[in-house]
Amino acid sequence: MLLKNKGIFLHWPPGIANVREADRYWDIREAVRLYNDALRNIPDLRGMILASVDDHVQSSPDKPHIHQAFDGWNGANAWVKINPSPYYVVEVDPRFKGYELPDNIPNLPPENWSAYDYCMPEKIPDRVYMTAAIYEMADRVYYNRWSSLEINNIRGGFGVKAVVRNIGVVEAKDIHWSVRVDGFIFYGRYAEGIISSIPPHQEITVGINSIFGIGYAKIVITADDKAREQKCFILGSLIFLT
Repeated sequence: MLLKNKGIFLHWPPGIANVREADRYWDIREAVRLYNDALRNIPDLRGMILASVDDHVQSSPDKPHIHQAFDGWNGANAWVKINPSPYYVVEVDPRFKGYELPDNIPNLPPENWSAYDYCMPEKIPDRVYMTAAIYEMADRVYYNRWSSLEINNIRGGFGVKAVVRNIGVVEAKDIHWSVRVDGFIFYGRYAEGIISSIPPHQEITVGINSIFGIGYAKIVITADDKAREQKCFILGSLIFLT
C-alpha cells in the first residue's frame, strides 16, 4: 500500500503483488481466522503448536502469536497441544534426558503466558523438537489417543479416592487406572481398573475403599500416561494426607 500511495512505480512491476493480490494472499496466509473453515472441511483435524523461549522478531513478553494460535484451535473445539512431550524429545535425542522440558496438557492454556515454562528451551535444537512433534502426533494418530486427562481432588479418610477428569474435547476411552500405597500396609495396598469412557469435561472417581496399615506412606495414582503422588500418614484404617 505504501509503494502504491507514494507512487514509487510509474508502471506496477508484474513480479510484485499489487494490493488486491496481497490481500488475497494474506487472507490465506493468516490462518488465525480460518480454524472454523478448516474444521468444517476436516472435522478430525488436530494441531500441535511449537513454541520456544526466544522468538523471531516478536518482542511482546506474553507471546500473542502463540496465544492467538492456541485460542484459535481451542475456541473451535479442536484438539490442540503446545510442544511435544519430553518423552518424545528424549526419544529423538537421548542427550536431553533429565533436562527440564515442558510437559503441557492438551487443550489447557498456560497459567501465565509470560512465564515460559510451557516453551521449549533454546538449548533444544529446532530439528529435535520438530521431529519429536511429528513422532508424538504420529503415535496419537496410530493409537487414536486424543483424550486429555488430569488427576485431582485426592482424598483420604477411610480409603483413598481421586478424580480422573477428561479436560479434552474428545471422549476418553478404555482408560487404565491404578492406585498404589507404598508403606507399611497390611491390606488394601493396590487397586486398578478400566474406565470404559469419560466424555469431554466429565470425571470419574477411582480409589481403594479399604486400607489398613500404620506410618508414613506414599499414594501413587495413575490414569493412562498421567500420574500423581501424594504423601500421607496411615493410622489403622484412616488415611491423613500430609
